[in-house]
Amino acid sequence: ITFVFDVDVAVARQRIGQQQDRLEKRDEQFFQRIRTGYLVEVAKLKKYAILDASQSPEAIHQMVLNVWKEDWRAQEPRYQVP
Repeated sequence: ITFVFDVDVAVARQRIGQQQDRLEKRDEQFFQRIRTGYLVEVAKLKKYAILDASQSPEAIHQMVLNVWKEDWRAQEPRYQVP
């Protein structure tokens, strides 16, 4: 499963703070195009989860675990115990 940690451009900029490199100094439209491109491409995958990364690290961790467990349960058993 592919996890995409999606966050609004404004939230991402706030998290970055003042220390910005050449790429991070680009305008908001640039980042919005990148975000949209990622969301379009990931939708082509067979198994993916787009997670709201604007939440706390703890909440995001719990989302990852929940999706992973749900995906794991959906898998057919690979081994059978007699």
